[in-house]
Amino acid sequence: MLGFLNRPLTEKQRGPVSELLKLMDFCEAAIMPADVAEVCPVYDTAGLVLAIQAAAAEFHARWNAILFTGSSTVRKAHWAEVKAMNRRVVLDINEGEYKDLKPVADLVARLSESITKFLDKPIRWQPRAPSEPEADAALSQVQRAVFARLHGYVEQKLLRVPRRDWMRAFDYRGRGSTYDRASVIRMIYENSAPVPGPALDAHSEEFLREVRVILHDAIREGGGELVSDVLGANLRQAG
Repeated sequence: MLGFLNRPLTEKQRGPVSELLKLMDFCEAAIMPADVAEVCPVYDTAGLVLAIQAAAAEFHARWNAILFTGSSTVRKAHWAEVKAMNRRVVLDINEGEYKDLKPVADLVARLSESITKFLDKPIRWQPRAPSEPEADAALSQVQRAVFARLHGYVEQKLLRVPRRDWMRAFDYRGRGSTYDRASVIRMIYENSAPVPGPALDAHSEEFLREVRVILHDAIREGGGELVSDVLGANLRQAG
């Protein structure tokens, strides 16, 4: 396609001209607004809480194994790897990733997986039950809107807000520093993305509220609706 671009194109070079026209059509189609689904998936807030809870629990189980115990499926990271990851967080390099130690990507993956299961099962549809293609299109539209917001939030919550704690963890030296550093990192994770339980502390309440607000706004942007059937009304949340 690009082989003839160092010379003027004429009708004789039908191959390159045809391919360039296809490329232009592809680019134009990529920026066209998506078709708005004619049906609206409706979600209950109770299911959302369970999805967030499951994602946070899986994230902490994985990182407890990485930092302290190891497991049959997750290797315990070497102290030098944890320190290298810590250094990248402090210096704001590559989202704090080092080899397979990727806290932001891990939490986003857990939230995405758990929330996808939640989004795939709306409690009902409005104004009517959709056909299978209509349901697929509507659900994909909602999922895209939700996942577009997750990464930036997780990076801010996990790395930017607790930056002083990351610096404190990195400053440990000498005997016992490996355990001390891992303990501070675990504390950062527990405060940033706690597992919501029956009795919410300040960190759990904040995390749950922030994720619910993000998903509420994204679901509405994607053409869906989030309600509280217990209250019998739409859930209206502000920041």
